[in-house]
Amino acid sequence: MHRGIMRFWTFSLRIASRAGLTSLGDWTRAGALPVCEIGVGALALFAFPLLAHAQSPAPEIPAAYVPSFEQLATYVFVMLGPVKVIAPFAAMTRGMEQSALRKLALIGTLLSLGALAAAAIIGVSTLEKWGVSPAALQMTGGIIIFLVALKPILAQFAPPAASAAKPIDVVEKPTGLSLVRLSMNGLVFPTIVTPQGIALVILVVTAYPALGARMVAAVVTVMAINLVVMLLARSILKMPGVRLALTVFGNILGVLQAALGVQIVIGALRMIGVLKRLS
Repeated sequence: MHRGIMRFWTFSLRIASRAGLTSLGDWTRAGALPVCEIGVGALALFAFPLLAHAQSPAPEIPAAYVPSFEQLATYVFVMLGPVKVIAPFAAMTRGMEQSALRKLALIGTLLSLGALAAAAIIGVSTLEKWGVSPAALQMTGGIIIFLVALKPILAQFAPPAASAAKPIDVVEKPTGLSLVRLSMNGLVFPTIVTPQGIALVILVVTAYPALGARMVAAVVTVMAINLVVMLLARSILKMPGVRLALTVFGNILGVLQAALGVQIVIGALRMIGVLKRLS
């Protein structure tokens, strides 16, 4: 690489000498100095990264897949977000008074936050006691995310089934205890707190401790969005084309989520060096 740069520089000086540009004043009067500066700058920008890459030793095992904060927030929105909550919550609260609906949405949001926090704490402590490696945890999370994302995609080709959401009778006046039971039976699990969401939280908190605070911020933000969407679920679904848009958007997110699961598994295989040995 050094020889190539010297040859380029010698060749440039020869051309300048033949053209009569032997001093800095000649270059300036000929208007070639700015062009030379641009050329040298471009050469430096091109050469320095190559030199740095050539001088730095290649890692024996490729680095694992580490998501950025923007990617992390997107993953949380996809796996724990409101797209999959609107229709089940509207069906579950059909005939319910608005005041009870607001209480159910708030209880469901708080219980979901508590469930995710418990999953993170119990998951981290249990994995440490069991001695599960980060690569094994990452591969397991990727497989869960892939399989859960694949299920609704394949379910579209199956015969239509009855909705799992059970609407409340109009005559029934739900109490605080019944709202808690209802939120635990169908709303929190598995509508808001999904298996892939739990896997994502445990994976990030355990394998990427530096992202713990950002993970908490992303989860709280998405849960606040879920609360607002649940409060407006009836009005949202009355808009023309919303149900079709949710279906299409849900399918797109399902495919992307399945791809994310595969990507996480690939990262785990790189951590243990399997891909390198197979290549």
